[in-house]
Amino acid sequence: MVVELTAELADEVVRKVAEAGGHCAGIECDVTDRARLTAALGEAIDQVGDVHCLVNVTGGNNIGAWNPILEYPDETYDAVMALNVDYVFTACRQVARHMVDQGIEGSIVNFRRRAEWQVRRSIHRTARQRPPSARSRVRWP
Repeated sequence: MVVELTAELADEVVRKVAEAGGHCAGIECDVTDRARLTAALGEAIDQVGDVHCLVNVTGGNNIGAWNPILEYPDETYDAVMALNVDYVFTACRQVARHMVDQGIEGSIVNFRRRAEWQVRRSIHRTARQRPPSARSRVRWP
């Protein structure tokens, strides 16, 4: 079972899994919508029965959303946390509850996309190119 933001993305993953000789189904879901995510996970569990493995792939932010910390809007922070932390917690809790209730031994794996690391490196390079006065600095007492 694959959960993606759009049906097109889910269908693409399903197609690639089939080309590799596997089988899976896809569900469209905005994982930052906790109620929709919970429903999608319930739907996935109903479709596949016993779930033995959950893999969360996280890491994202809109490129234009990068800001120095002193200028970082709360709405952007909330969106980043919903995409990178909240959905992972919600998914882990729901699937772990299913595994425990059913007596299933399984695995939950969380990792970040490599693209996120590449974006961070690019941002750090850009920050190093700016004069020190333009960089965000925090001094601890």
